[in-house]
Amino acid sequence: MMLIGWADRQAAFGNAYWSGRWGLYRVNGGRGDDAVAPLSNDAGVRNAIREIRGHVGTFCIFGSGATTPWRMPDVRRYLSGRTVTRQRCHWNSFGISEGRLRRHARNSIRDRRTPAIIGTGWLNHYPLAYGYAWRQRRVRKCFIFCWYETVTDRFFYVNQGWGGETRTVGYPPAHGSPASWSRSPHFSPALMVGGFGCDAAAAVPVRLRRKAEGIAIMNSLPRQR
Repeated sequence: MMLIGWADRQAAFGNAYWSGRWGLYRVNGGRGDDAVAPLSNDAGVRNAIREIRGHVGTFCIFGSGATTPWRMPDVRRYLSGRTVTRQRCHWNSFGISEGRLRRHARNSIRDRRTPAIIGTGWLNHYPLAYGYAWRQRRVRKCFIFCWYETVTDRFFYVNQGWGGETRTVGYPPAHGSPASWSRSPHFSPALMVGGFGCDAAAAVPVRLRRKAEGIAIMNSLPRQR
């Protein structure tokens, strides 16, 4: 729901890329008049979350909610009748980590300045990724003799959606902040000052060391260049 709320606020407050894509959020989370998505997790947001949960078949396992990645595209049922916005989803049905999934999310953030929902493990949490950074470093390895290899580290900055969380996942303090790695770390707008249904403290860097099985991207019509 954070991604939908983000896109709705972009449409409402002058982002030309999202202009005209209003209606993603409506009064009390229903299908009535248009409204601007709130920043707090109020009754309307919870109504919308319940609807989306029903569409994507979220179920309980080990005390937490889980959604299979192949059901993520069913969020289109929430969008249908509300807006002309569409979504794109990519996943690996076996939970196998693939570079293409990371690239889909990276490209959305870098090229379209639009966050992406990313899966951080099989039937695990789906945070909202709004930033991306990378670096390359030389690593010395030894077996009988020694040599150097170039290693690439990649991080997403994510809003976990938990509110008040300040944990960092996979953050390597010995090598500095991911924000200092690439010459121009890429961020989508607005998420740095607060998230939909949570607060800015939930925005942390995450390294996808576990299997990233699903990516969901909100998609406006192609930008004309």
